[in-house]
Amino acid sequence: MLVTITGKLGSGKSTICSILSKKAGFEVYSTGVIHRNLAKQMGIDTLALNQLMSNDSSYDLCIDNEVKRIAAQRPDDRLIFDSRLAWHFVQKSLKIFTTVDPNVAAKRVFHDQRGHEETYTDLADAVTNLRLRAKLERDRFKGMYGVDYCDYQNFDLILDSTWLAPQLLADQIIDQWEGAQGLMSPPKAEIFISPKSLYPTASLGQTFSPPSDNFRNNPLKIVCLDGFHFVTGDHEPLGTALAADLPYVFASLDPEATVPSQGSLDPALLLDPQSKGRFSYAGIPEAYCQGPQ
Repeated sequence: MLVTITGKLGSGKSTICSILSKKAGFEVYSTGVIHRNLAKQMGIDTLALNQLMSNDSSYDLCIDNEVKRIAAQRPDDRLIFDSRLAWHFVQKSLKIFTTVDPNVAAKRVFHDQRGHEETYTDLADAVTNLRLRAKLERDRFKGMYGVDYCDYQNFDLILDSTWLAPQLLADQIIDQWEGAQGLMSPPKAEIFISPKSLYPTASLGQTFSPPSDNFRNNPLKIVCLDGFHFVTGDHEPLGTALAADLPYVFASLDPEATVPSQGSLDPALLLDPQSKGRFSYAGIPEAYCQGPQ
C-alpha cells in the first residue's frame, strides 16, 4: 500500500519521510521540493509562488497529474507521496497528516533557512508568513477541488510533532502501514499526540493509573482550532497522562463539542496541566487571551 503524507508547514514531514526512506526503504516523491526548486528557478520566494499559483492552476494541475500517473503505475511499491493533495488523488493509500504548534513551526522554519526562496526576517515574520502561505494553499485547493487538506477526517493517522521526535512518528507510520496491508476502509482520524499539546477546557480532576495502550481503545476527545487541540468532556485522562509522564496518547475528534472562541476560557486552567506535567505550553491559544476588561 502506498503512503500519502501532508500537513502543516514546519511540522516535519520531510524529516519523517527521510527516516522512513532510510529505515524502511520507502522511496519519497516530494512536491514540496518541486515547489521550492520552481521558486528558485523563477527567482521568487515560496509565498510569491503560492500567490502566483492562486491565479494560474496550470502549475498545480501538472504536479497533481504526475502524482496520479505514478500512483497508477506503482500501486504496490514502497512509495511515499509528500504532497498537499496526494491523499485526495491516491485513494488506496495510508493517509497521514502532520501538525504542529504554530509557534514551534515558526521557530523551525526560521532556524532552517532554505535559501532565497524561503527566508524570514524574524520569528514574528515566520509566523505571519506561514499563516498566509497556509491560507493561500487551503483556499486554492478548496476552489480547485472542493477539498480541505487540513480536515482531520480525511486522514487515517494524524501526528502532532510539537513534542514528539520524528523517529517516534516514523515508527508509528510503519506500524500503521504494516497493519494496513491489503485493507481498505474509511479514514479513521486517529490522533497521535503528546499530552503536552492538549489544552484544557475544564479542571483536570482526579488522576488514576494510566492504561497500557496510552488510551488507544478509549481515546481522549478533542476539538482542533488554528493548530491547537482542546480537550472536551472528561479531563481526568489528560491529568493522568501528564502526571504519569506519558510521551504520547491517542485522541479522536469530538463531533458534538463546541470550538472555543477567543477569550472564552479562563487562563488559570493552564496552571494545573503545566504543574502536573512539569512543562510550559509551547504556545497560548487565543481562547485563553481575554484582553483588557
